[in-house]
Amino acid sequence: MDYVVEPVVQYLRDQSSLSGGMKLLQRVHMSMFSGFEMEMEFVRLILASAPILENISIWNYSYLLLRSSREMMDEMKQFHQASPNIEFIFDEVEVETAN
Repeated sequence: MDYVVEPVVQYLRDQSSLSGGMKLLQRVHMSMFSGFEMEMEFVRLILASAPILENISIWNYSYLLLRSSREMMDEMKQFHQASPNIEFIFDEVEVETAN
């Protein structure tokens, strides 16, 4: 998968209509986000391209996450952000097993 990530991200960056649309984003919600490299690169692109973004909300079952939501949020906060005050919301759902 690693060899595919950079060309895809570069392609998305080069799309003028995509980056133009991202300038209007205020809220983003991602379901079933696991923290794969491609997902993190997509978030990086959104954060760098959305100057009026207010919050980014991420949801998944905890057992499907590659790492903790805190670790992912800390990494995302290190990405360049076009908007000065983005709120990161992680909703990590625990699944109880029946005994």
